Amino acid sequence: MTVPFAASGSQPFSRTESMITVKQLKERYLFGIDITDKQGNKLPDEVIQHQINASVSYLEHALDIIISPVTIEDERYDYRAVDYVNFNFIQLKKRPAIEVTSIKAKFPNNQQLVDYPKEWYVLEKEASQVQLSPVEGSFSGLVVTQGGSYVPLIYGTRDYWPHLFSITYRAGFCDDQIPTIINEMIGLQAAIKIFEILGDLLYGPGLSSDNVSLDGASVSKGLAASGIYSVYGARIDGYRKSLKDYMNVVQKFYSGITSVVG
Repeated sequence: MTVPFAASGSQPFSRTESMITVKQLKERYLFGIDITDKQGNKLPDEVIQHQINASVSYLEHALDIIISPVTIEDERYDYRAVDYVNFNFIQLKKRPAIEVTSIKAKFPNNQQLVDYPKEWYVLEKEASQVQLSPVEGSFSGLVVTQGGSYVPLIYGTRDYWPHLFSITYRAGFCDDQIPTIINEMIGLQAAIKIFEILGDLLYGPGLSSDNVSLDGASVSKGLAASGIYSVYGARIDGYRKSLKDYMNVVQKFYSGITSVVG
């Protein structure tokens, strides 16, 4: 199982910034690099922006998180009586969560039982975990007792009901609140792909040396320690190592501490 962690203690992730731009990527990761081909054609900004977008998508899949904000509508979760009496703990499917906008109890045919008031929502954003913290009162299909119990119409009849809860929420990071470490990973991944493109444009794929012939004399110049990445091999290897280190840190942060019960 996954043991939840305290999102309120997420100090390393409180350092945020806006999504990295083409200009910033050039300044931070391509400094000192000539981004033109042999004919003097400059690498278009559209290509760099595409690599930024592709890097965001890659990291979302690799880390199983959402970076660019999306709205998840009517995502369904099972009802379990044991969880329901303990503030209805639900682990959302996408993480991190920005906000929960709706929690409803309804049958698979969309017949609604309860529309829970937003004042009850308790959300741990990084862990993407939501619970219901009730207050006294009464609502349609729901009664809250003085002891804090909240009873839906189905309670007491079944211990389990598939897809009873419908939740709508926003997942990802707000545009100006990208954690700095994730922005760094986006920049590194995009830069790696750009270096591979530049290597192909300048010297051809996999070329590790350049030969120049003049009046029968030939001069050979080594381009990289490895012919795989061409002239930018050392920079690519360094960026990949940094990206791997960051990946391990971020995966542990969002996955929590996994323990196995024998």
